[in-house]
Amino acid sequence: MLRNAARDAEEAGKKLQEELDSVRTQDNADFEKHQKAFEESTSTIQSLRDEMQKLRDSHAESLKNAQEQAQQSETVTNELRTQFEQAKDLHTNEKSNAAKELEALQNTATELRQQLEQVRDEGKSGSEVVEELQNQLKEFQQVKVDLEDKHRAELSELQSVVENLQTESGKMQQTHADALGRKDEEAKALNATIEELQSNTSDFQQKLEDAARSKDEQENQLQETIESLRQEASALQERAEEQAAAKEKESADLTKVVEELQAKVHEHKQVAEEAKRKADEAVSGNTTVIEDLQNQVQAAQQQVHDVQSARKEAESKLQSVNEAHEKLLGQIEDLRLAREESSKESQQRQAEVAEMRETLDEAEAAKRSAESALQGVQEELGGLQKVFSTFEQDGQEKADAHAQALENQREELAEKHASELGKMRDEYQNLERQKAELEDGQRREMESLRKERDVMDAQRLALEDAQKEEREQLKNVQDSAEGRIRELEDRHKAELDQMRDDHGRELESLRQATADRGTSSAELESKYADLLQEKRALERILEDIEMQNDRKLRDRVRRADEAYYELKEQLDQAKEERTKQLDDQSRKHEEAVRELHDLIAKLREQHTKAIEEMASGHERDVRAVMDQHAQQIGEIEEGATRRAEAAGRERDYIHEKLLANLEAEHADALQKARAPSQQRAPSFEAGTPIAADTPSGGLSHIFVNREADGDETPGMIETPLAYASEDEHGYSPTPVYLKDGRRARAASLTTDAVQSPRVKQLESQNKDLFSALQAAQREVAEMKSSPFSSHRRENLRKAFPHPEDDDDGDEEAAEDPFASPSIRAHRSPVPTASATTAAPAAAHSSYSNDHDNGMSLEGTLESIRVQTEQLLEINEDFAAEQRRWSQRLSLSRSQRGGSMTPFRNSPLRGAEEGQRGYSPVTAS
Repeated sequence: MLRNAARDAEEAGKKLQEELDSVRTQDNADFEKHQKAFEESTSTIQSLRDEMQKLRDSHAESLKNAQEQAQQSETVTNELRTQFEQAKDLHTNEKSNAAKELEALQNTATELRQQLEQVRDEGKSGSEVVEELQNQLKEFQQVKVDLEDKHRAELSELQSVVENLQTESGKMQQTHADALGRKDEEAKALNATIEELQSNTSDFQQKLEDAARSKDEQENQLQETIESLRQEASALQERAEEQAAAKEKESADLTKVVEELQAKVHEHKQVAEEAKRKADEAVSGNTTVIEDLQNQVQAAQQQVHDVQSARKEAESKLQSVNEAHEKLLGQIEDLRLAREESSKESQQRQAEVAEMRETLDEAEAAKRSAESALQGVQEELGGLQKVFSTFEQDGQEKADAHAQALENQREELAEKHASELGKMRDEYQNLERQKAELEDGQRREMESLRKERDVMDAQRLALEDAQKEEREQLKNVQDSAEGRIRELEDRHKAELDQMRDDHGRELESLRQATADRGTSSAELESKYADLLQEKRALERILEDIEMQNDRKLRDRVRRADEAYYELKEQLDQAKEERTKQLDDQSRKHEEAVRELHDLIAKLREQHTKAIEEMASGHERDVRAVMDQHAQQIGEIEEGATRRAEAAGRERDYIHEKLLANLEAEHADALQKARAPSQQRAPSFEAGTPIAADTPSGGLSHIFVNREADGDETPGMIETPLAYASEDEHGYSPTPVYLKDGRRARAASLTTDAVQSPRVKQLESQNKDLFSALQAAQREVAEMKSSPFSSHRRENLRKAFPHPEDDDDGDEEAAEDPFASPSIRAHRSPVPTASATTAAPAAAHSSYSNDHDNGMSLEGTLESIRVQTEQLLEINEDFAAEQRRWSQRLSLSRSQRGGSMTPFRNSPLRGAEEGQRGYSPVTAS
């Protein structure tokens, strides 16, 4: 049986040895795998740290670039604000300059009014003013057409600029919306990565806490098992001591029996010794093998448990590290993409800022063009104001009312234009305000993103620090656990050695006892059975401990899973809330952008409508003003023509009436003087004879050749007669044609005392005629000083020139500029004052013929002027002849005793007959 037991023990030892070798090889392989995994995890952690450092550096660079871009955008906005302030100051300066220019234009208008008054005082005619005004009006119309074309071109340019600004604003808003969407997506991705990192850190912390707690529990359990083993070892030692004491007693009792049996046993001594030696060797080998196997089994179980737990932890850690590595790689890729997108966005923003600068420059240019157009309109209004002022000077009350209406219209246009400019300025300010709001929103978003990035950096740094601390703690825990394990192993080895020594001593004592007593192998088998039971009990205890650990680990895993699912639900809820908020914000932003587009479209339509209404109103006003001007000019021309015709007719009527009265008075006087003188002797006394055939040099130069019946002599030109000699006396100076056409000689003048009352009567008549002539002279002088003077005739001649009026200055002074070419061709030239003048009858006849042939009003006035000059010459010659006749009458009266024979012919009669058409004949 001992051999069988020994053989079984050897087989069991071999099996245990094989199992232990396999466990050791598996442990070594697992240890190498874990070592490789640990090295790979350390390398991946180091690479992750390097990538995190690179990301941190790139993030710092992108943040620095973003800050620089923000500073640049702030500087650009400040520059734009300064440019806007400068433009505003320039606009105010231009307004003040426009006010000053308007005041200067008003001053120039007043000066022009004064100059026009001076020109009027100097004698400038209304026809020249009308012609100048017509020319100026044509120039103003041309300027107005040019300005309207320019205004339309500038308006089209301004509309194109406004459309470009609107399209660019839409593009900017679209790019802004895209940037906001990208930023929202980046924020979502960053939030997701942050939350994942937080969850991972929380998982790592939970796992570390669980591992530390499990290690503490395992250490406690190991300590408890060690304590229990110590107690069991002490109990076994006490039992062994008790057994040893009992065995010593038994040995003491049995010594006697042994001594007695020594004789019996001596025979079997050799065999027993041999068997004993073999049994001792087998038992000692079996006991050592059993003890080694028990220790190895316990150590292997502990190592297997530790290795399994470490393997699980390492696998979980490796899996988490791999997941973290993959997540970090994804985050790195996302951050790279975000950095590229941020760089692209920065470039796009720079391009947008440049485009905004260009659009602002274009807006400034459009503003300047609009202001120049406004200035042109104001200049046009100033020119129109000048035209209005000139018409106002010419038109009196109508011009005042018209100027007031134009002033009101100009004020309305200026107010309308100012309101349009105010609307445009408000639109520009609204655009600037919206731009500033957008920039503020971008700046706030950049600041919030910067803050989020700072928070993420801080969280990342905190996570890295926590990971470092966790790694250090893990390392410390691993070191402490390995130290404790080594201490426990050393202690366990020492205890096992001590137990082995004790067991060896016990076996030695037992061997001695068996040697002494010859105990059988049944006791050894019972002891071996007891040791196997103890081993099984220890295995059960280890299984219970493992089951408890597994149960605790499952509980911890379940709690960790529950906490993870709760955190995941909270994260999902937070993500949903965040997405809802972002959707609401994006919807509000889209609504605001849509409202802004609608407002811009409405403002654009209102602006175009206002500009069209202003242009149409301006055209209507200018057309109405032009029509009114044309109507006023026509009314002024018609009024001037009517007044000139009425004045000409009135002057003609008065002159004709005066000539008719003078002719009647002359005819009556001559008829009265001629009737008694034909019955008397035609000569004076012998003492004072008068030459019968020599005419006097009195008024004979003013009479023309006529027939006796008063009609014009056919084929004869109206030429004046030459003066006769002033030395010849005794002849009548008044030639006359008789009824039969023969020429009579002047009769000698004889005075008779009986005819002296008749001579007195004639003298009184001559005095009356002389007073009438003086009254005619005064009237002619009044006519000379009348408003229709020579310079106004000259101005009228200049204002209404005839195309065929190409003669010299003297001919222009005497010729009718308003007569038709046929009338001018049949008219005889008017002689000058130095030459002999034509008879008034011829002048009257030529006037009548010209009037019958369609002479104009100015021609009539010119003929009246010529006739008036002739009458003045006639008056002067008549006065001289009257003085001469008065001397001769006084002389004859003194010679004849105060009596004088009346003459047959007198200068008045000759003038009358010349007026009536008689041919002058000398008195016989």
